[in-house]
Amino acid sequence: MNEHDAIARIKRLSHNINCADEIAEVIERLINERDEARREICHDTNGISPTMVAEDRGWDCFKENA
Repeated sequence: MNEHDAIARIKRLSHNINCADEIAEVIERLINERDEARREICHDTNGISPTMVAEDRGWDCFKENA
């Protein structure tokens, strides 16, 4: 591999890392939005514990770090 190929490869890898960071941020944002929407649904139930509704649906939207 010559110097130009090495530089081109480093630039491609750098771009991929930046894209991966952006993708991770989008995924985290979408997970947070999903969990918030689930919490809203759970709180909108009549007389049933929101946590119980979440458990019945298999949702983990009331986890400690949510």
